[in-house]
Amino acid sequence: MASTTFTSEGFDLDAIPDSTNNADVIYEVGGGATVVPTPNKPKIETKTTEAENAATAKSEELKGKGNEEFKAGNYLDAYDYYTDAIEACPGMTGEELMTMKEEFEEQQREKAHARHMLEQEKRRKRSFAERQSRAAGESSTTNAEEEEEEE
Repeated sequence: MASTTFTSEGFDLDAIPDSTNNADVIYEVGGGATVVPTPNKPKIETKTTEAENAATAKSEELKGKGNEEFKAGNYLDAYDYYTDAIEACPGMTGEELMTMKEEFEEQQREKAHARHMLEQEKRRKRSFAERQSRAAGESSTTNAEEEEEEE
């Protein structure tokens, strides 16, 4: 005999299969639930060597020392530790990281300049439209005054 009690309010969670490891559960209005399987994604295995692990540990250690010096107010020493940490980091060299940083900053400057030029053009158009409307208003006022003087 089926149980008529639910373990939660409004949803029949007991009706959901136990094997929802690779599935999303969609709770429906009215208390139903639908299980939608998600595709298995292949795991990307990265092979790290002991040398890379040691280099990463050395880099983290230098970064930690840099943080300590920074907190103590020794900014030049902190800068040196951070520089050493970047150079000790496996993968990219400090010079490559700085080149990437400079390229990113240049892109940001170009975007900011484009935004500035767009805003400047909008202001010019708005100012021109305001001058045109004022000029149209003045000419209608002038025409009305001339008509009154003629009478």
